[in-house]
Amino acid sequence: VECATKVLDYLYLGTEWNASDYETLIEDGITHILNVSSEVDNFFLDTFKYLNIRVLDVDGTDLLKEFDKANKFIQEAKDQGTCCLVHCKMGVSRSASI
Repeated sequence: VECATKVLDYLYLGTEWNASDYETLIEDGITHILNVSSEVDNFFLDTFKYLNIRVLDVDGTDLLKEFDKANKFIQEAKDQGTCCLVHCKMGVSRSASI
C-alpha cells in the first residue's frame, strides 16, 4: 500500500486506504480530511475535521462548483499550520481534480 502523496507542505493527496490509516495521518500532521467521494465514509469523526463532497466518479460530475468550498477548507488547515488530506476512492480523478 502506498503512502499519500505530499503535494505541498500542508497538502496530501490520497486514497480511501490513506484516509483510514490513523497512525500515518497523525504522523503527517493531518487535521483536515477532504473526502471527495460518495462511496467512502469518514473513518475518525472524533479526531479529524471533515469536509465531504459527495460526488460520483463519472464524466458528468461538475467539481468546479465545489472548488471555492474545498479551497477554503484546505486553506484553513494551512492557516493553522497543519495539513489536509484530499482523497477519493482511488486517489486518481476526483481528489486530484480538487
